[in-house]
Amino acid sequence: MFFKNFFNKNKEIKPLKKDAYHRDLMDMICWIEIPTENIKRAINFYKGVFNCDFDYQVFNDIGYAFFKGNGDAFKGTLVESKTFKPGDGILLFFKVEGFMTSALKNVPLFGGKIIHEKTMIKNIVNETTNAIINNYIDGKVGYYAKIEDSEGNVMVLYSNS
Repeated sequence: MFFKNFFNKNKEIKPLKKDAYHRDLMDMICWIEIPTENIKRAINFYKGVFNCDFDYQVFNDIGYAFFKGNGDAFKGTLVESKTFKPGDGILLFFKVEGFMTSALKNVPLFGGKIIHEKTMIKNIVNETTNAIINNYIDGKVGYYAKIEDSEGNVMVLYSNS
């Protein structure tokens, strides 16, 4: 009886009840980073294929080409990487506002790894000076932590606190 009901295409599928413990993962994606070996070549590719514009800036000796969205809102960036290997892939940032600490505690419990602990986003001005900046993700001071999921995929958790 279970399998008959399980595979019945006419069966009504009820959506999960939204509560404090259920979050839509797609709504949590707040930023993407696409690694590049040659950022000028990558800018040319994305401009040519997607007809998009960029704002190019250098932070900590690393080139960033920020995607410009509607109203000049930034949604992500091409990132110049000195250690780029084809296939490294796109880096997704998941906004975990209000639960970054608990999310980080759960990473190893569910088979993942913390690659880079929670860190404030800042710009290195020189060897002795760091500047705390309002970042391009949401225009606020923010924190990130890089993790690996149980399948080896690398991603970033992002929060303002």
